Amino acid sequence: MRQICFLLFCLCIFSHSYGQQPKLSKQRIEKEIEVKIPVTFSPLTPAEVASRYLSNSTPLVVYGDQERVVDFGISKNATRWKAEDAVILKDFYKASILSTYTTVKFTQEGLKEINGQQFIAFEFQSEVKDEKPNAIGRIPVVRKYTYLLYALKNEQLYVFNFSAPGRDGEQWKGTAAKMMESIKFL
Repeated sequence: MRQICFLLFCLCIFSHSYGQQPKLSKQRIEKEIEVKIPVTFSPLTPAEVASRYLSNSTPLVVYGDQERVVDFGISKNATRWKAEDAVILKDFYKASILSTYTTVKFTQEGLKEINGQQFIAFEFQSEVKDEKPNAIGRIPVVRKYTYLLYALKNEQLYVFNFSAPGRDGEQWKGTAAKMMESIKFL
């Protein structure tokens, strides 16, 4: 009897912590985008954004989980690319992703339509290996789960970026997909 109770207890704990997806809440970003974000996420401070996103332009918004290890960002930049150029642009972005990381395993790549808008989509696991040993002689490896969507609209390039540590990728994959599928241009 004690073993059965222990097994039921373990099953409850395991299914609660790994089986549940966070509740999502609809957010309006500026006046042009709606997206569902986990209710446990909150906007990053400007200092947190600056430390994570090395870019000349500031993202529209970046949300992070409570531990600040998982984040979702949206950026917008002027572009001369048109929506019909998405096939060509996809190849440029894929080459850029492949050159950024040591190893990339794509689980999704290509064009997809979400709520009437065409997106360039990339979902992948990546590794960055530092080729120089650290003080202990070990070579650190950074693993990451990433889901990217690019949209060309009204001479603007919108980038939607979800990232999590590689060890947490499977846990966040379903939530990331629901978030990306909820994106709507108004």
